[in-house]
Amino acid sequence: TERSRKMNKDLINILLDAYEKEYGEDVKFSEGDVQIFELNDCMIILSLEDRTLKTQIIGDKPIKVDYETGFFQN
Repeated sequence: TERSRKMNKDLINILLDAYEKEYGEDVKFSEGDVQIFELNDCMIILSLEDRTLKTQIIGDKPIKVDYETGFFQN
């Protein structure tokens, strides 16, 4: 529906604003980028694939695992 499209567009703008606040105003969401956002009631995975922003909304909280893979530096 039109209302849900507007709500989704508003949500995307909120996420992208948060992304800019975290990484700076000059940052651009690029092809292949993936970012996870933790909201008050859910987690959202935002990705850019084939020039299309995709969202995945997860209602559960993440499961914290005390382990380091070594893939990223802290």
